[in-house]
Amino acid sequence: MRILRNYLLKQVLKTMVNSIMFFAVIVILLDLFGNINMYITNDIPLSQIGYLTLLYIPKAISYSISPALMFSITFTISSLHSRNEIVSILNSGISYFRFISSLLFLGLFLSIGGFLFQEVLVIDSFSEKEELTSTIIGYSTSYNNNNVVLISQKSNEVYYARYYNDKRSEISSLIIITRDDMGVVTRRLDAKKATYVEKEQSWMLNDVTIYTIDEMQTLMATEQDIMVLQDENIKPDDLRDITFDIQEMKIQDAKLYIERLRYIDFKKFLSLQTDYYERFAFSLTPLIVVIISCSLGSRFKKNILLYSLLLSIIISVFYYIFEMLTILLAKQHYIPPLLGAWLPVVLFGVLSLLMLRKVRT
Repeated sequence: MRILRNYLLKQVLKTMVNSIMFFAVIVILLDLFGNINMYITNDIPLSQIGYLTLLYIPKAISYSISPALMFSITFTISSLHSRNEIVSILNSGISYFRFISSLLFLGLFLSIGGFLFQEVLVIDSFSEKEELTSTIIGYSTSYNNNNVVLISQKSNEVYYARYYNDKRSEISSLIIITRDDMGVVTRRLDAKKATYVEKEQSWMLNDVTIYTIDEMQTLMATEQDIMVLQDENIKPDDLRDITFDIQEMKIQDAKLYIERLRYIDFKKFLSLQTDYYERFAFSLTPLIVVIISCSLGSRFKKNILLYSLLLSIIISVFYYIFEMLTILLAKQHYIPPLLGAWLPVVLFGVLSLLMLRKVRT
């Protein structure tokens, strides 16, 4: 039995390596031709274009693993069926499920390995590619922001900045509302301008008006020309218009960033939380691909190469489109982030198991 498993695994791996190279080249060419106009417009030399392409190779490989795995398994099992080798194996008393068990372990290994490959190599290389591209074309980012709302994690303050100028570290129209434990407003501070002083780690407020309510429920107003505010709950980093791509962050960094956004921008928090969950769900794709391939491989005995290639492309495209749809619904708050990220994996997983149970043995 071990010999048969090793034989199947060897045939699949041999085909899969070549398939990964094939699909990776296609992905790299798509990226290259997609950016060729930018390269020509900015007179980027061939050496830098080559280096950018080199940095994109790990990303291309990560995209290619699942379709290459589907093609290699479908092609290998179909070839065994066409040569009646599967029939001989089944007649010897070995069940089909025992025969393909090594492929299931391969799918699990690639799921875990692909996740680690993403963490260790893909993220760093792709981030370097994006940063180098921005530097070459002279792209500059503005971190100015408007209508920023911050909710304190440690106290009952709510901060509203109408406009934040990052170069000046200056807020135009700052409002700070203080609430009691019951959520009732007890104090409001209005400042026409607030400038952050880096050395003192504090804000210099100008034209300040403080509204309070005394024990007689009378509204009191106090005005100050200048006021120093030392508050750790509002920092320039919290006000900047910065949105990081979760797909380009290490898992631990992404988790901390998302938790911080919970109190800064809840809508953005839900959107990025979907991407965070999708990182884990997407890593199981190779395992599902193995099950689907094993259930479909026995259906072809003629034109195996053509049908296997077409099938792997069609199912991959359909899966990615369905995943994009559920992710979009989650980011638009129609469904929960956890459901949006895991629904394609669960649905295709269940369908693949049902197909495997009905496979012709």
